[in-house]
Amino acid sequence: IQNLIYRKAVLTACLDDKAAQAEFYSRCKKDVIFWLDTFGWTFAPKLYPTCPDRPFITWQFQEDVIRRIDAAIGKNDLLIEKSRDMGATWMVMAVFLHRCIFFPSQLFLLGSRKEELVDQSGDPGCLMWKLDYMLGKLPPWMRPPINRTRLHMEFLNNGSVIDGESTNDDFGRGDRRQGIALDEFASVENGDHILSATRDTSDCRIMLSTPKGAAGAFHKQRVKIANTSPDRLIRLHWTLHPEKARGLYHTEDGKPHSPWYDEQCLRAASPVEIAQELDIDYAASSWKVMDAKEIERIVKTHC
Repeated sequence: IQNLIYRKAVLTACLDDKAAQAEFYSRCKKDVIFWLDTFGWTFAPKLYPTCPDRPFITWQFQEDVIRRIDAAIGKNDLLIEKSRDMGATWMVMAVFLHRCIFFPSQLFLLGSRKEELVDQSGDPGCLMWKLDYMLGKLPPWMRPPINRTRLHMEFLNNGSVIDGESTNDDFGRGDRRQGIALDEFASVENGDHILSATRDTSDCRIMLSTPKGAAGAFHKQRVKIANTSPDRLIRLHWTLHPEKARGLYHTEDGKPHSPWYDEQCLRAASPVEIAQELDIDYAASSWKVMDAKEIERIVKTHC
């Protein structure tokens, strides 16, 4: 409520005051977190079904991640392993959008396993819908003129561009970009081809995903980065989220639980789903003939 009151005061002050507009534009350019907390919006129909339009007020863990994403642009790869519904995709899209609004000649590329997951009109689940949504919520004096076609967003005032395509074998090959986002990269079957095609395209490839087994390009990159450049690995475990971690406790084996986590486990279809969507557990996030813990239980009980 306090944030909305503050936002209303800012919008009112800037309504017909060019000097105030210039001041807030300058402050937003300098600080992506200030921009989001003052002018950013996000869409959360699952958490708030009757009022899904929410002011983008960053949690502390999100501030840290957003600053690390911003610092990586044009400089180094970044791998984000995550529990489901931690806002990772929104954070990456927000950083890319901030760069394109406030800085000239920013070039970004978005990829997902299907073209429809990158850009599909009216689909909140796709990447470019999130960009359209955040742009549409900005005040007119901050919103730049856009040439928007499918899989393409061009900022006419400064030459910045955000493009998208499916993660085909030649994804991004021959192109040059400040940053690439590879969404749900663990689900991309041709991940090695993608990494080979994009190595010269950008020094900053942001790979983000929930795990999907201890195999594939995402897992291999995770192991490599953890061993050689751990500062380029971001782990977004559900325990970082203040609401999900409320009432946090640990079982005898040290595994974190909370009332929210316990409810999600009851709703899950299988232990594999829990490992993949919640625990960031690579070894347990793929199907086996028999689960190791189940085998251990049977041995103790019947043998």
